[in-house]
Amino acid sequence: MKTLLLLTFLVACSTNVQAEEKGKGKHGKAHAAKHELKKRDANNDGSISKEEFLAGAKDAARAEKIFAKLDRNGDGAINKDDRNKKDK
Repeated sequence: MKTLLLLTFLVACSTNVQAEEKGKGKHGKAHAAKHELKKRDANNDGSISKEEFLAGAKDAARAEKIFAKLDRNGDGAINKDDRNKKDK
């Protein structure tokens, strides 16, 4: 029984590590989000305008709602200042 429990634990740990490496884990999602935002910064100014964010969006209405949440200071762009603001 102890051997089965140990094997189950090891498989669970291994699966968690693999998921994080593939971008499905907690840290992998944050990295993927940063990469996606950087990719949307078309003019590479370190700030993502609403137009840049909405470009290529499959669901514009949903993208606008997401942009409004990310643009916490309401300046019309997503930048590092928004990370320091609390939710509206």
